[in-house]
Amino acid sequence: MQRKISQITAKNTQLDGELKSYINLLGEEQKIKFWIKTLLSVHNNIPEVIKAVDKIIEIQASSISFITDIYNTEKSTLSQVEKVIDLSERKNNLLNIYLISQHLFSSVGDDERLFLERKFIFNWTADELATEYNVSSRTIFRKTEKLIDKIYLSTKRKNWTLKFITLQVKNETWLNEKFKKLVKDYYLSTKKLS
Repeated sequence: MQRKISQITAKNTQLDGELKSYINLLGEEQKIKFWIKTLLSVHNNIPEVIKAVDKIIEIQASSISFITDIYNTEKSTLSQVEKVIDLSERKNNLLNIYLISQHLFSSVGDDERLFLERKFIFNWTADELATEYNVSSRTIFRKTEKLIDKIYLSTKRKNWTLKFITLQVKNETWLNEKFKKLVKDYYLSTKKLS
């Protein structure tokens, strides 16, 4: 049993290394396209995350004690105010990310937006989309890539570089993990084909 666990751990470590190398080899355009897919897929989740942060801010702000506990720096007024400020900055950052994802959706037509919502938000499979649109799964793949290309051109017109996008999402670990998972899934699917 221990040997099997060691083998699985070694395999995962190797895959992590391969994935890191793969991401480093990707060009800026390809990375931006992966970020586009990531942001499209979390678009509907962001308002819920913002509401949760708002609730935490409200709780934190209402629990600020103006009597400093000299023995507990965690409960000091300054410490509590700094936490509220940090959370408020995070909320603003999330709002910016939401506006970016909103722009990504608005850079395509209504029918295209519905297709992207089904694909990225509601996680319809290629087969489900193919059935809905009465086309092949391969056509669904090409349509998806064509729309991502269209959105990518829209981001270029706005001068949204990879640096701009990564600066917006850098403190959101959950978004970075989602990005890595998307790249990993793509990497593994292309690895199987070769």
